[in-house]
Amino acid sequence: TIAAPSGTVDPDNSNNSATDTDTVPLPNTALPSLTVLDAFTRTNANTLGNGWNQSTNGGSAAIRVNANQALANAQGQALRAIGFGADQGAAFDLANASAALILKATGGTTNQPANFILVSYDSSAHAVNVATTTNGGNSLTARAAFAASLGVPDTLSAVARADGSVSVWKNSQLIGVVRIPTSGAGSWSQGSGGGRIGIRLPNGSRIDNLRGGTLAANLVPLGSRVLRLGMRGADVTQLQRILRTRGRTVTINGSFGATTQRAVKTLQRRWGLRATGIANRTFFKHLGK
Repeated sequence: TIAAPSGTVDPDNSNNSATDTDTVPLPNTALPSLTVLDAFTRTNANTLGNGWNQSTNGGSAAIRVNANQALANAQGQALRAIGFGADQGAAFDLANASAALILKATGGTTNQPANFILVSYDSSAHAVNVATTTNGGNSLTARAAFAASLGVPDTLSAVARADGSVSVWKNSQLIGVVRIPTSGAGSWSQGSGGGRIGIRLPNGSRIDNLRGGTLAANLVPLGSRVLRLGMRGADVTQLQRILRTRGRTVTINGSFGATTQRAVKTLQRRWGLRATGIANRTFFKHLGK
């Protein structure tokens, strides 16, 4: 909505506002099946043992195996040694109180990654918070907070996709979805790639049955949504591949940038269509989609 500046006479007040409605497809929100990576069913120890990266002091780590669970003897974190793909999930069973999942951990050191997504349950606030960091968690950028009450032995699950979306579940119930931008203002560019998963626990916290894995890509079929400048996704990648076969010079990167827009305009002019640079239903029909 616009308003005429002071001292200006507007002869037509009926054209001072407009509304645009866009359909934004949600990511696949089906709860994925994740493999148990560590059930912690072994003898008590001062660390989590093989398959984990942890900081230690005198052979002891903040998080260790105790009573067939992971127990935080002090606030700390632990990362799985093997990384997962750009579409990944992680989960654990709560064994007493607050606890957090780490996803897409990269950079820094094996024990202290610089970049990661933190999905944490706060038992006092009854909320699941999603945040990102680029400095090892010294400061966090809040991305979402979902109201939720989890008890023992509820399962907290999170999926981080290559498009920047993070979905969170309590058991089989979807709590919420947030899309973290991977480019532009306020972005967390690491979200488009993969990384390691792990846990961050406050002192005294326990968790059980860590699960995780690489998931199938969250594909959006070409033609299921209108594509325009600034959009990203698997359907943009499909469009770019087709544009290449039509002789257009575009980079296949899944990001609808200026070169992709110009290529769409060129084909629209060739077909006698209005050159908007927007791949809509009419454009896809001409492509045979």
